Amino acid sequence: MRQTAYEGLVEVWQGSNAATSVFVRMRRIEQPLGAKSRAGEEDKGIGSESRTEKVWEDVVDWEFVLEVEEELKNRT
Repeated sequence: MRQTAYEGLVEVWQGSNAATSVFVRMRRIEQPLGAKSRAGEEDKGIGSESRTEKVWEDVVDWEFVLEVEEELKNRT
């Protein structure tokens, strides 16, 4: 849900090309993670879902998120 919300935020504030770029970047990262799980490799204590969440957090441009938050605070 947070991933979809972030992609929507990027699309609204930066345009569809930026949102597509985020989407594609995340899918490129997720694909190898899914392949490892399907191949039966050991997760080393981290579940597939947790790994994906960690990777997703690394993809997010947190400075952009802060800029949007500040802009919205200033509008109210």
